[in-house]
Amino acid sequence: MEIVLENAALHLEKYKLMMIPNHIHLITREVSNHFALGVSAGGAAIGYVLVRTRANISRANIIELKIEQKFAGNGLEKILLHTVENKLREKNYHTLTFDCVFHEGETAMKEFLQPGEGWSDGELLSHIWIADLQGISRAEWIKKKRIPKGFELFSWDELSVSERQDIEAGCDQWYPEKLSPLQEEQQMNASLSVGLRYGGNVIGWMIVQRAARNMVLFKTQFIRDEFRKLGRGILLIAEAIRRTSKIEGMAYGMFVMDKDNADMVRLANKHFAPYVTRRKMFYSFQKKLV
Repeated sequence: MEIVLENAALHLEKYKLMMIPNHIHLITREVSNHFALGVSAGGAAIGYVLVRTRANISRANIIELKIEQKFAGNGLEKILLHTVENKLREKNYHTLTFDCVFHEGETAMKEFLQPGEGWSDGELLSHIWIADLQGISRAEWIKKKRIPKGFELFSWDELSVSERQDIEAGCDQWYPEKLSPLQEEQQMNASLSVGLRYGGNVIGWMIVQRAARNMVLFKTQFIRDEFRKLGRGILLIAEAIRRTSKIEGMAYGMFVMDKDNADMVRLANKHFAPYVTRRKMFYSFQKKLV
Protein backbone atom coordinates (compact mmCIF):
# COMPACT_ATOMS: atom_id res chain seq x y z
CA MET A 1 0.00 0.00 0.00
CA GLU A 2 1.56 3.29 -1.12
CA ILE A 3 1.01 5.97 1.49
CA VAL A 4 0.96 9.67 0.66
CA LEU A 5 1.29 12.41 3.28
CA GLU A 6 -0.08 15.81 2.26
CA ASN A 7 -1.50 19.11 3.43
CA ALA A 8 -5.18 18.29 3.91
CA ALA A 9 -6.26 21.90 3.32
CA LEU A 10 -4.76 21.80 -0.18
CA HIS A 11 -6.59 18.55 -0.96
CA LEU A 12 -9.85 19.33 0.78
CA GLU A 13 -12.10 17.55 -1.72
CA LYS A 14 -10.37 14.36 -0.72
CA TYR A 15 -10.60 14.87 3.07
CA LYS A 16 -13.77 16.85 3.71
CA LEU A 17 -16.02 13.77 3.93
CA MET A 18 -14.09 12.44 6.93
CA MET A 19 -13.73 15.83 8.67
CA ILE A 20 -16.35 17.48 10.83
CA PRO A 21 -17.39 20.95 9.56
CA ASN A 22 -15.55 22.80 12.32
CA HIS A 23 -12.25 21.15 11.44
CA ILE A 24 -12.69 22.26 7.84
CA HIS A 25 -13.38 25.77 9.09
CA LEU A 26 -10.25 25.80 11.25
CA ILE A 27 -7.84 24.89 8.45
CA THR A 28 -9.40 27.04 5.71
CA ARG A 29 -9.55 30.38 7.52
CA GLU A 30 -7.51 33.14 5.90
CA VAL A 31 -5.47 33.45 9.09
CA SER A 32 -5.32 30.22 11.06
CA ASN A 33 -3.25 28.75 13.87
CA HIS A 34 -4.36 25.24 12.86
CA PHE A 35 -3.05 22.85 10.21
CA ALA A 36 -4.06 19.36 9.12
CA LEU A 37 -1.79 16.69 7.75
CA GLY A 38 -3.60 14.06 5.71
CA VAL A 39 -2.69 10.52 4.74
CA SER A 40 -4.10 8.85 1.63
CA ALA A 41 -3.76 5.54 -0.20
CA GLY A 42 -4.71 4.93 -3.81
CA GLY A 43 -5.92 8.51 -4.09
CA ALA A 44 -8.43 8.11 -1.25
CA ALA A 45 -8.21 9.78 2.17
CA ILE A 46 -7.70 7.31 5.02
CA GLY A 47 -6.77 9.60 7.89
CA TYR A 48 -5.66 12.99 9.13
CA VAL A 49 -4.26 14.79 12.14
CA LEU A 50 -5.40 18.29 13.12
CA VAL A 51 -3.00 20.47 15.10
CA ARG A 52 -3.46 23.78 16.91
CA THR A 53 -0.30 25.87 17.21
CA ARG A 54 0.48 28.54 19.79
CA ALA A 55 3.67 30.20 18.61
CA ASN A 56 3.81 32.67 21.51
CA ILE A 57 4.48 29.82 23.94
CA SER A 58 6.13 27.38 21.48
CA ARG A 59 3.39 24.84 22.13
CA ALA A 60 1.10 22.78 19.88
CA ASN A 61 -1.87 20.56 20.63
CA ILE A 62 -3.31 17.70 18.61
CA ILE A 63 -7.04 18.29 18.28
CA GLU A 64 -7.88 15.16 16.30
CA LEU A 65 -6.10 12.07 15.01
CA LYS A 66 -8.39 9.98 12.87
CA ILE A 67 -7.60 6.86 10.86
CA GLU A 68 -10.23 4.86 8.98
CA GLN A 69 -11.03 1.78 11.03
CA LYS A 70 -9.67 -0.83 8.61
CA PHE A 71 -6.29 0.95 8.57
CA ALA A 72 -6.09 1.74 12.31
CA GLY A 73 -3.40 0.13 14.43
CA ASN A 74 -1.03 -0.48 11.52
CA GLY A 75 1.43 2.29 12.36
CA LEU A 76 -0.18 5.17 10.46
CA GLU A 77 -0.82 7.00 13.72
CA LYS A 78 2.90 6.99 14.52
CA ILE A 79 3.78 8.11 11.00
CA LEU A 80 1.45 11.09 11.26
CA LEU A 81 2.69 11.98 14.73
CA HIS A 82 6.36 11.79 13.77
CA THR A 83 5.73 13.96 10.72
CA VAL A 84 3.91 16.54 12.83
CA GLU A 85 6.72 16.51 15.41
CA ASN A 86 9.38 17.11 12.75
CA LYS A 87 7.34 19.93 11.23
CA LEU A 88 7.01 21.58 14.64
CA ARG A 89 10.70 21.15 15.48
CA GLU A 90 11.62 22.96 12.27
CA LYS A 91 9.64 25.94 13.59
CA ASN A 92 11.20 25.72 17.08
CA TYR A 93 8.16 24.45 18.95
CA HIS A 94 9.10 22.97 22.32
CA THR A 95 6.03 21.01 23.44
CA LEU A 96 3.34 18.87 21.83
CA THR A 97 0.25 17.73 23.72
CA PHE A 98 -2.42 15.21 22.79
CA ASP A 99 -5.74 15.16 24.65
CA CYS A 100 -7.78 11.94 24.59
CA VAL A 101 -11.12 10.73 25.91
CA PHE A 102 -11.44 7.33 27.62
CA HIS A 103 -14.45 5.50 29.04
CA GLU A 104 -14.53 5.31 32.83
CA GLY A 105 -12.67 2.18 33.93
CA GLU A 106 -10.72 2.00 30.66
CA THR A 107 -6.92 2.12 30.91
CA ALA A 108 -5.73 5.59 29.90
CA MET A 109 -3.27 4.42 27.27
CA LYS A 110 -2.79 4.56 23.50
CA GLU A 111 -0.40 2.27 21.67
CA PHE A 112 1.05 5.26 19.79
CA LEU A 113 1.52 7.45 22.90
CA GLN A 114 4.11 5.40 24.76
CA PRO A 115 6.84 6.60 27.15
CA GLY A 116 9.36 4.95 24.85
CA GLU A 117 8.34 7.47 22.20
CA GLY A 118 8.87 10.34 24.62
CA TRP A 119 5.26 10.77 25.75
CA SER A 120 4.39 11.40 29.36
CA ASP A 121 1.94 9.33 31.34
CA GLY A 122 -1.56 10.68 30.80
CA GLU A 123 -2.75 13.39 33.20
CA LEU A 124 -6.43 13.43 34.09
CA LEU A 125 -7.90 16.84 33.20
CA SER A 126 -11.63 16.41 33.55
CA HIS A 127 -14.60 14.12 33.94
CA ILE A 128 -17.23 13.89 31.20
CA TRP A 129 -20.75 12.78 32.01
CA ILE A 130 -23.49 12.15 29.46
CA ALA A 131 -26.93 12.41 31.00
CA ASP A 132 -30.63 12.22 30.19
CA LEU A 133 -31.30 15.90 29.50
CA GLN A 134 -35.07 15.63 29.60
CA GLY A 135 -34.90 13.79 32.91
CA ILE A 136 -32.73 16.48 34.49
CA SER A 137 -34.98 19.23 33.14
CA ARG A 138 -37.88 17.85 35.22
CA ALA A 139 -35.92 18.01 38.49
CA GLU A 140 -37.29 20.42 41.08
CA TRP A 141 -34.07 22.47 41.30
CA ILE A 142 -34.26 23.15 37.55
CA LYS A 143 -37.88 24.31 37.71
CA LYS A 144 -37.07 27.01 40.25
CA LYS A 145 -36.54 30.32 38.43
CA ARG A 146 -36.10 32.75 41.31
CA ILE A 147 -33.13 35.03 40.64
CA PRO A 148 -31.69 36.83 43.70
CA LYS A 149 -31.86 40.61 43.69
CA GLY A 150 -29.02 42.25 41.77
CA PHE A 151 -28.38 39.22 39.53
CA GLU A 152 -29.36 38.94 35.87
CA LEU A 153 -29.21 35.94 33.54
CA PHE A 154 -28.69 36.76 29.86
CA SER A 155 -28.19 35.01 26.54
CA TRP A 156 -24.54 35.10 25.44
CA ASP A 157 -25.48 36.59 22.06
CA GLU A 158 -26.51 39.70 24.03
CA LEU A 159 -22.94 40.26 25.28
CA SER A 160 -21.95 43.89 24.64
CA VAL A 161 -18.71 45.02 23.00
CA SER A 162 -17.49 46.58 26.25
CA GLU A 163 -18.29 43.41 28.21
CA ARG A 164 -16.36 41.34 25.70
CA GLN A 165 -13.39 43.68 26.05
CA ASP A 166 -13.52 43.38 29.84
CA ILE A 167 -13.54 39.57 29.55
CA GLU A 168 -10.59 39.61 27.14
CA ALA A 169 -8.63 41.82 29.54
CA GLY A 170 -9.52 39.59 32.49
CA CYS A 171 -8.03 36.39 31.04
CA ASP A 172 -5.58 34.92 33.57
CA GLN A 173 -6.50 37.79 35.90
CA TRP A 174 -9.88 36.93 37.41
CA TYR A 175 -10.43 33.71 35.45
CA PRO A 176 -8.01 31.09 34.00
CA GLU A 177 -7.45 30.94 30.24
CA LYS A 178 -8.72 27.36 30.07
CA LEU A 179 -12.15 28.62 31.19
CA SER A 180 -12.29 31.49 28.72
CA PRO A 181 -15.71 31.85 27.04
CA LEU A 182 -13.94 33.30 23.99
CA GLN A 183 -12.08 30.12 23.05
CA GLU A 184 -13.43 28.26 20.03
CA GLU A 185 -16.20 30.83 19.62
CA GLN A 186 -17.11 29.46 16.20
CA GLN A 187 -18.22 26.22 17.89
CA MET A 188 -20.41 27.71 20.61
CA ASN A 189 -24.14 28.22 20.35
CA ALA A 190 -24.44 31.79 21.62
CA SER A 191 -28.22 31.70 21.94
CA LEU A 192 -28.08 28.63 24.21
CA SER A 193 -25.04 29.81 26.17
CA VAL A 194 -25.82 31.79 29.31
CA GLY A 195 -24.12 34.62 31.16
CA LEU A 196 -24.68 36.00 34.65
CA ARG A 197 -24.38 39.65 35.64
CA TYR A 198 -24.29 41.19 39.09
CA GLY A 199 -24.59 44.92 39.47
CA GLY A 200 -24.28 45.23 35.70
CA ASN A 201 -20.97 43.33 35.49
CA VAL A 202 -20.46 39.90 33.95
CA ILE A 203 -19.45 37.48 36.72
CA GLY A 204 -19.93 34.08 35.07
CA TRP A 205 -20.96 32.00 32.10
CA MET A 206 -22.03 28.58 30.87
CA ILE A 207 -20.90 28.03 27.28
CA VAL A 208 -22.95 25.51 25.29
CA GLN A 209 -22.24 23.72 22.01
CA ARG A 210 -24.32 21.41 19.83
CA ALA A 211 -22.40 18.14 20.04
CA ALA A 212 -24.77 16.11 17.88
CA ARG A 213 -28.31 16.17 16.52
CA ASN A 214 -29.67 15.00 19.87
CA MET A 215 -26.92 16.14 22.26
CA VAL A 216 -25.66 19.43 23.68
CA LEU A 217 -22.29 19.95 25.31
CA PHE A 218 -22.17 22.08 28.46
CA LYS A 219 -18.53 22.86 27.92
CA THR A 220 -17.23 25.79 29.94
CA GLN A 221 -18.70 26.89 33.26
CA PHE A 222 -17.20 29.65 35.37
CA ILE A 223 -18.31 32.00 38.12
CA ARG A 224 -16.17 34.40 40.12
CA ASP A 225 -14.93 33.05 43.45
CA GLU A 226 -16.90 35.39 45.67
CA PHE A 227 -20.16 34.31 44.01
CA ARG A 228 -19.29 30.62 43.78
CA LYS A 229 -19.22 30.51 47.57
CA LEU A 230 -22.82 31.79 47.53
CA GLY A 231 -23.88 28.94 45.25
CA ARG A 232 -24.73 31.24 42.34
CA GLY A 233 -23.15 28.94 39.75
CA ILE A 234 -26.22 26.72 39.87
CA LEU A 235 -28.25 29.59 38.36
CA LEU A 236 -26.21 29.31 35.16
CA ILE A 237 -26.43 25.54 34.97
CA ALA A 238 -30.19 25.44 35.59
CA GLU A 239 -30.89 28.13 32.98
CA ALA A 240 -28.72 26.39 30.35
CA ILE A 241 -30.54 23.10 30.99
CA ARG A 242 -33.94 24.80 30.75
CA ARG A 243 -33.05 26.37 27.40
CA THR A 244 -31.51 23.31 25.78
CA SER A 245 -34.19 20.87 26.97
CA LYS A 246 -36.79 22.85 25.01
CA ILE A 247 -35.12 22.00 21.69
CA GLU A 248 -37.12 19.35 19.85
CA GLY A 249 -35.35 15.99 19.85
CA MET A 250 -32.64 17.06 22.29
CA ALA A 251 -32.22 13.97 24.45
CA TYR A 252 -28.76 14.16 26.02
CA GLY A 253 -26.53 16.64 27.79
CA MET A 254 -22.76 16.24 28.04
CA PHE A 255 -21.21 17.86 31.11
CA VAL A 256 -17.45 18.52 31.35
CA MET A 257 -16.09 18.99 34.87
CA ASP A 258 -12.50 20.00 35.60
CA LYS A 259 -10.97 17.50 38.03
CA ASP A 260 -9.89 20.38 40.29
CA ASN A 261 -13.32 22.00 40.35
CA ALA A 262 -14.49 20.35 43.55
CA ASP A 263 -17.64 22.48 43.73
CA MET A 264 -18.79 21.40 40.27
CA VAL A 265 -17.98 17.74 40.89
CA ARG A 266 -19.88 17.87 44.17
CA LEU A 267 -22.86 19.55 42.49
CA ALA A 268 -22.82 16.96 39.71
CA ASN A 269 -22.77 14.06 42.16
CA LYS A 270 -25.71 15.58 44.00
CA HIS A 271 -27.90 16.64 41.08
CA PHE A 272 -26.78 14.83 37.90
CA ALA A 273 -25.84 11.32 39.05
CA PRO A 274 -29.35 9.81 38.87
CA TYR A 275 -29.60 10.78 35.19
CA VAL A 276 -26.10 9.81 33.97
CA THR A 277 -25.98 7.22 31.18
CA ARG A 278 -22.23 7.27 30.41
CA ARG A 279 -19.08 8.46 32.17
CA LYS A 280 -15.80 9.30 30.49
CA MET A 281 -12.42 10.79 31.40
CA PHE A 282 -10.36 13.40 29.55
CA TYR A 283 -6.58 12.88 29.70
CA SER A 284 -3.69 14.91 28.34
CA PHE A 285 -0.39 13.44 27.13
CA GLN A 286 2.71 15.58 26.60
CA LYS A 287 5.94 15.29 24.64
CA LYS A 288 8.99 17.55 24.70
CA LEU A 289 10.27 18.32 21.22
CA VAL A 290 13.69 19.66 22.24
